[in-house]
Amino acid sequence: MSRSSSGYLLRLALIASLGGFLFGYDTAVISGTIGFVTDKFGLGPVMEGCRGSR
Repeated sequence: MSRSSSGYLLRLALIASLGGFLFGYDTAVISGTIGFVTDKFGLGPVMEGCRGSR
């Protein structure tokens, strides 16, 4: 593997891992707040699902 292609592969791997980290962080934040939001606004199961999926 040439030096330029290994640099490209490293950047690609770093960007992909950052995307995975941000997706996991977002999922944790939504999961942590869904109970409070459901109680505060009196959401039913359907609206809770809609709120959690966005």
